[in-house]
Amino acid sequence: MSIKINFGDEISWENHIQEILNSGNIIYYNSNYKPEKIKKLKEYKKNGKVLDCGCHIGRWINVFIKNGYDYTGIDQSSHAIKIAKIYQPNGKFIHSFLWEMNFKEEFDILFTNAVLQHNTLEEQNKILPKMYQALKSNGILYITESTVFEETNTQRTYNGWINFIENHGFKFMESFHKNNIDLEDNYIFIKQ
Repeated sequence: MSIKINFGDEISWENHIQEILNSGNIIYYNSNYKPEKIKKLKEYKKNGKVLDCGCHIGRWINVFIKNGYDYTGIDQSSHAIKIAKIYQPNGKFIHSFLWEMNFKEEFDILFTNAVLQHNTLEEQNKILPKMYQALKSNGILYITESTVFEETNTQRTYNGWINFIENHGFKFMESFHKNNIDLEDNYIFIKQ
């Protein structure tokens, strides 16, 4: 009997992974994918160790490695990690819930791309202390998350994301990239 792992918002990981694999679309992003993200990141950290939190099948690995970063991916889905290791056999991938990771100031950058928004607000409150613990002093937390007009059980407003992350010891640096409702959804914080 297989275990079905869902996001906090009840989206099935396994179905989502299979949809990507069956889609015929690009599975792994190339080094030029979303260049504004890397350009912004390089303004803060030109290189260093990156932890891709909620890496899924490691779709960002090539973007980070080809831009000079040491990449590690972590995900709660053993199925996603299994697929990541098949497609990226030289990659570093870890199976763990984000709120169970136990790193101690090991990374220069923590990156999430539409990950926190798939966890409940309660789960997010368990994840952020672990993220803070994983980052080195002056480390960068880069998040891309849905920004909404009204908070839901998984998503936050613009000020909601900033206040939430700052309440966990980070300092807001900047935001950019407007989403389809004209709200910025890429945020950069620094560990104080």
